[in-house]
Amino acid sequence: MTDHQIPQEVTVRGSVLFLGSGFSRSAKNIRNENLPTGQELEKKFADPLGVEQNKYNLRTLADELISHPSLNLYQILYELYTVRELQSYQSDILNLPWKRIYTTNYDDAVEFFCAQNNREVSVFTHDDDKPRKLKDGSVIHLHGSIRKTKEGGVSEELVLNEQSYVRQHFDQSLWYEEFIRDLRFCDACFFLGYSLSDYHISSLLMQNPVVCNKTYFVTHDTDPVYLNRVKPYGSILPFEIEEFAKRCRNMPISISPSNPYMLKAFQYLDPNKDRKTLAPPTANEILSLVTYGSFNHRRLSTLSSGEYVVPRQQLVDDAIRSLSNARCLLIHSRLGNGKTIFLYVLS
Repeated sequence: MTDHQIPQEVTVRGSVLFLGSGFSRSAKNIRNENLPTGQELEKKFADPLGVEQNKYNLRTLADELISHPSLNLYQILYELYTVRELQSYQSDILNLPWKRIYTTNYDDAVEFFCAQNNREVSVFTHDDDKPRKLKDGSVIHLHGSIRKTKEGGVSEELVLNEQSYVRQHFDQSLWYEEFIRDLRFCDACFFLGYSLSDYHISSLLMQNPVVCNKTYFVTHDTDPVYLNRVKPYGSILPFEIEEFAKRCRNMPISISPSNPYMLKAFQYLDPNKDRKTLAPPTANEILSLVTYGSFNHRRLSTLSSGEYVVPRQQLVDDAIRSLSNARCLLIHSRLGNGKTIFLYVLS
């Protein structure tokens, strides 16, 4: 499917950002060069080895560099992926309060931006332990980060060479589970400059077909082969990342509720009171319900039988199934047929 607009109901605070090498491409590293994409990194690896760029893939070249300590693969990567300057549109995107930022990049673009703006940020890599509560705006490097890599630890701390890619498939990080969870509950997930070359990420996107409806690939690539490859995973936003930054300004930034008691979809339970079995509905309760339509919604969860309110389990199940594929559910009936009660039952 193809959609050229960001849905109006999508909020920044409820959306996930996934950064590929195309996002960081226009930033400057400490060599005062643009950060290399995957194909460009192959050339950076092939040149010191004295081999043709297209003769071996990136993983094989990385293994060969690791076997030559005199070439110092860590230093090469450190110079290539340590950021010293961002473009203004990159800063504009990173300045927004995203729910989470995932990346397969080794660079420290997000960390550089946060340091420049005195902003605290929680950064994790694929081999870090996951905290009990993950802060909004946290950054997860699924393939590792050069900033958190020690010299001599490239093969263990970065998903780069053949061995690390094999290990990734067998020793799956908990952060992949967190990514799946964020995909399930976010408003939208935007992939910026990502080529889907990592089949591990592709397989995660295919696990739940529902997430396809809220996954967007921002790309100016008009290659029909690439576009056909991306379509099964989500919608295409066919414009430059700089244009995406402009459109993000029109996206609403939802305000997190400060008072949880204002969340009417949740019902607070008293462990001491609510575990007790309450008496059946009284005559006055039933009379008020059928005569005036007034009822005590707290009684709905404490009465197991249908003496007070008919559960209508089949309709509730149908509504839940409908909500798994839609953002809005319209409850319609004649006046006085129990729409309000049904909404309480559903909630």
